[in-house]
Amino acid sequence: MRVAPILKLSKLCLCHLVASTILLLGSGSASAISISPPPGSGLGPDDLTEIYCPCDQEPNPHITRNILTAREGFDAVSGAIPHEWGIYFADDPAHLIPLFTAPDAPSPLNAAAAVDFDHGTVTDLDTLVVEFTFDPRLAKFGFYVRIDDRNGPVLTYSQATLNGGTDTFGSFPSLTNPNFRAVAFEVGGRVLSIETVMGACAVPEPSVVWMVGGGLSLLAARRRSA
Repeated sequence: MRVAPILKLSKLCLCHLVASTILLLGSGSASAISISPPPGSGLGPDDLTEIYCPCDQEPNPHITRNILTAREGFDAVSGAIPHEWGIYFADDPAHLIPLFTAPDAPSPLNAAAAVDFDHGTVTDLDTLVVEFTFDPRLAKFGFYVRIDDRNGPVLTYSQATLNGGTDTFGSFPSLTNPNFRAVAFEVGGRVLSIETVMGACAVPEPSVVWMVGGGLSLLAARRRSA
């Protein structure tokens, strides 16, 4: 898919502006999970982001490639218990798309996967095998953890509203790259998982969009009056 270079540049600048605003606003808010300090060097505090949109990871301004890459950093669940971590589209949270499953549980080489939103594939980056497919689309998405434990199954989403209002998710953005972050789930005081992801652009809350839009309008007005 070809796009005009100026359009791609403007989208990138807006993404950086919104991400920076979210980081500044989130730094003054309390995280719902107990991980502190952030789980990795160069990461900021939990910015409270719950949903994301695919990021264009192609440096060529004439081509767009919307790919998310994820690496498993910590998995607290035994490989003997069926469980999975993955994504879902915000408008269809019942359709779960796994990236990591029980066989990927802790190992010397942490599992890695790539989600190609343009082609609807999930590829295991260790074996280069396409493990899951879905209908290709560019839409808002979130993360989830599901554990099929006989002592009490767990299904929790990055969006608190899907958990009955309970926030179990932490999102720790890079201080230098808005497309990179660590994401974590904590349920009942127990950290279940930590993953690092590249290619997930934060989607701000409506109030943040209003603030960014208002700031841009004010800046434009000042330039016109100058």
